[in-house]
Amino acid sequence: MLMKIILFAFFIVLSSTVSAKILECPRVNDYQELLEKEQDNWCNSNRFSESANKLFELEVTKFQEDNLLPLLQDNTHDVKWLVRKSTQDMREHAFCFEFICRTLQTECADNKQYTADSEEEVWCNTRAKEFGKIEQRKVKESVIANQKRKSQSNLREKMRAIEVRTLKLFIPQLGKFLAEYRFFTIKAPTFLSKPL
Repeated sequence: MLMKIILFAFFIVLSSTVSAKILECPRVNDYQELLEKEQDNWCNSNRFSESANKLFELEVTKFQEDNLLPLLQDNTHDVKWLVRKSTQDMREHAFCFEFICRTLQTECADNKQYTADSEEEVWCNTRAKEFGKIEQRKVKESVIANQKRKSQSNLREKMRAIEVRTLKLFIPQLGKFLAEYRFFTIKAPTFLSKPL
């Protein structure tokens, strides 16, 4: 009975400390700032796709700099951590694409020159999903390249260690062998010319 109470208390404490991380786009301020600055130019029906593409391009560039490069160059974490981190980063990245579509539609809906069109919403969401697939591929390739680089570095270090150990064992023995061989080559002709 006491064990059940302890186990129950443990699960309550565990469930209260573990909470799911709420998805947020880390670059929200950049997009809102850019939207406020460019709203008059972007929020007319003819330029919606141009503005969405500009924001998508900005998101892809920022994601590359902030997430993919550090993921590729990481030297300290194991593959499980990299996969968890890249999965969370990718979820946030996909959320940023969705955020761009939603925000663009919302901000532009207030503009008199723009009419909310479901076609543009569908286009934007489809485009966001396509970008997401491409970015997911990049993340996967980055994790694989990171592990490949770490494996090659590890193998290189092992080979260097084997080389150093072999040299420590082999070079002194080779020196002794060459000394004996030199001694033998000096004495052998004399012995052969004047046998006992």
